[in-house]
Amino acid sequence: RPVIAFEPGDVHADFLSRALTGTRIELVRAAVGNSAGMVTMYTPGADTAAHHSATLSEANPVVQVANVRTRSVPQLRLDDHLASVLGRHERLDFLKVDVEGYEYPVFE
Repeated sequence: RPVIAFEPGDVHADFLSRALTGTRIELVRAAVGNSAGMVTMYTPGADTAAHHSATLSEANPVVQVANVRTRSVPQLRLDDHLASVLGRHERLDFLKVDVEGYEYPVFE
């Protein structure tokens, strides 16, 4: 079974799509959270080189930065996505989450 990577940010997703060519890693250009739909991603304005402090968490201090940029990104529920790609007897073996303070909605 391949690895599935979720990335809502354009800069990282574009880089990953090139880097993952020829691998068994599937890239899904979306955030993961407790609901499906569009959500706001906050990125510090000076973060144009994708040093990346972007977050979906309104509690993250990044949201208060004077030059923060916002944009809507798609979000999906992990349960829904896995149900659509895993076979009846397949399971998730490992989950690594790095979501800058948005962990609770991911696991919820």
